[in-house]
Amino acid sequence: MRARARGFTLVELAVVVVIVGVLSVVAVVGYRKIILSGKVSEATNVIGAIRIAQEDFKSEKGGYQNINNGTGNFCPQDSGTYPNGKIKTQWSTTCPTSGTQWGTLAVHIADPVYFGYKTSAGVGSTPGKYGFPGTPFGAVTGPWFTAYAEADLDGDGVNTSKFLTSNGTNRVFSDMPGE
Repeated sequence: MRARARGFTLVELAVVVVIVGVLSVVAVVGYRKIILSGKVSEATNVIGAIRIAQEDFKSEKGGYQNINNGTGNFCPQDSGTYPNGKIKTQWSTTCPTSGTQWGTLAVHIADPVYFGYKTSAGVGSTPGKYGFPGTPFGAVTGPWFTAYAEADLDGDGVNTSKFLTSNGTNRVFSDMPGE
């Protein structure tokens, strides 16, 4: 007797295709979460670097450095609007183009960034919250600073990811970190 050539049935092939499809969806979702996590960690790391630079500046000069005055343009995108978080922009110590520049603070960022950054400082008045919800900043009697980051990570122009810190708290506050 001749041996029959045995192949795969249509049901077996359909099951394999479904399994591969499910695994692909899980892999894509996981990959997107990893990418978003990397973008969010950039903001928290740079804000931490700004915090350290502000504290160093205060220990040397007696006060914090006011670069953006709370309402100035974002750096590195010196256009007044937050950057599109889908595209990295090279950091520049020469922005903003008017007023005090980032070069006066020891913030060293070599790589392009997704977020735009601001920092403002003052004495005796309440630090700006940038319309940030849930920040416990009360009246401040001495020198203060705030550091702020914002980007539209999904590029839809609707919502933005925001991060904020101040010398009044050791926390980094976030609002819609993944949009």
